[in-house]
Amino acid sequence: MKIVYVISTLRPGGAERMLVNLVNALPSTMEVHIIVLKTAGPMIEHLRHPHVRVHILRLKSHVDVIGWARFVRLLRRLRPDVVHSHMTMSNLATRAARLLSPMPVLLNQEHGLGVWKGHMVCLGDGATQFLADRVITVSEASRQLRMSRERIGAGRVLTMYNAIDWDHWSKVVPNRRQEGLSIGVAASLTRIKRIDLAIRILAILRAVRPDARLLIAGDGPERDRLRAASRELGVHAHVEFLGFVRDMAQFYSQVDAVLLTSLREDCPIALLEALAAGRFVIGPATGGTPEILQPPVEGIIIKDAADLSAVVRKLQDLPAGFDSPVNRDYARRFDITAYTRNMVVLYETLLNSRAMAPLEREATAG
Repeated sequence: MKIVYVISTLRPGGAERMLVNLVNALPSTMEVHIIVLKTAGPMIEHLRHPHVRVHILRLKSHVDVIGWARFVRLLRRLRPDVVHSHMTMSNLATRAARLLSPMPVLLNQEHGLGVWKGHMVCLGDGATQFLADRVITVSEASRQLRMSRERIGAGRVLTMYNAIDWDHWSKVVPNRRQEGLSIGVAASLTRIKRIDLAIRILAILRAVRPDARLLIAGDGPERDRLRAASRELGVHAHVEFLGFVRDMAQFYSQVDAVLLTSLREDCPIALLEALAAGRFVIGPATGGTPEILQPPVEGIIIKDAADLSAVVRKLQDLPAGFDSPVNRDYARRFDITAYTRNMVVLYETLLNSRAMAPLEREATAG
C-alpha cells in the first residue's frame, strides 16, 4: 500500500507530532510519502519509518499558483492508494486536487476546534466535504462541532483520539534536579496557549506552596511578554523558559504535574504523554480534554479561568516526586499501536469499498 500524507509544516505541534507517531508505527512494508506544503521543521528528525520520503513544496502563499500546480503534479506522479491530509489548509487542498489527480481514497483529519474559521471557510468546508471519503476528528466534541457547523454528514465523520508511543512514555521515572514541587508546561509560546494563565497559577500557588516552580518547554513569539509577566507577578526567579525541548521524556521526568492552559485544546498530545509518564495533569474544559480526563485519572479540569482556587488547592497538596501508576495505566488506551492498526483497517476497508463499487454497478446493470 502506498500512502501520501499532506500537512502544512513539520514544526513542533500536536498535528505534526501525531502524524510522526502514526508514520513511525505503520508496517515497514508500506511505502510512505509526506508532502509538506510550506516548510519542514524539527519533527522531521523524529521520522523512523524505513520507507518514508518527505517532499517539501515551500508554498509562498495560499494563492501560489505555481506551487499548487507542483502539488497536483506530485500527486499524479506518486499515484497513491490513500491520501491522508491533516488540518484545514491541507484538507481543502487535497479535496481540490482530487478533481485533477486520481485518489482511490481520501481522508481529511481535523486537529483542534477550528474556532478561528470564518463563515466563508466553514462554507467551503461544508460544500467540499463530499470529496473526502471520511473526515476524522480527534474528539467527540470536535465531531459534533463539524456536524453542526460545517454540515458534515454523521456517516462521513468519525472520531479517533490522538495516540502516543505508550511504551516509550510509560518508562519515564522521576529524576528530580531540584527539591520542591515542579509544574511543567509543554506548548508553543503563542497567545492562544494562554501560558500567562500558568504563570498566574504559579503566583497564586506560591503563597501557600513556596517551593513551587514552573518549567516551560516551548518557544514562540510570546516569550518576551511572558518573561515580563513573570517579573510583574514576582515569580520570574521560579519560572524556567527552556525553549524547544528535544528530549521530552527528560522534561516529564523533572516535573510532578503537567499544566495545559489553552482555551482551544482538542486532544492534546502533551496531555496523553504526561498521563503515560505518570504525571498529575491539569487541562482546560475545552474540546476533548474533558473526554480524556475521566475517572480514575489523577488530575483536574480548569473549569473557570477567573477562579483558579480548585486548581491551586489540588496543587497545594500534591507531593513532590508525584508518580501515578493509575495515570500511566489509564494512558494505555491511547497507545499508537492499536491506533495504527485501526487506521490501516480503515484504509483497507475504504480501498476495498472503492474496488467493489464497479462490480456492484455491473451486477446491478446486468
